[in-house]
Amino acid sequence: MMGPKTLSEIKSDLKSGLAKTGKNPISWLEERIAKLQKQSKPDPDEIQLLQSLIRVLDENSLATRRKKRKRAKPRR
Repeated sequence: MMGPKTLSEIKSDLKSGLAKTGKNPISWLEERIAKLQKQSKPDPDEIQLLQSLIRVLDENSLATRRKKRKRAKPRR
């Protein structure tokens, strides 16, 4: 599909694509990161991308970020 997608559509596409491995998508990504970090010259961009995918897929992480974004009450 071309055009704008909502975050929920992107998450759904990612989960279905990663589900083809037969493992939990987040654990598969974590294993892939560990494998990359063991290499003599790991690609930092690929590691950063995989870590970003974990944050997007992790529902708890999203809820935590929302809580942190609350603004402080204005002072009088």
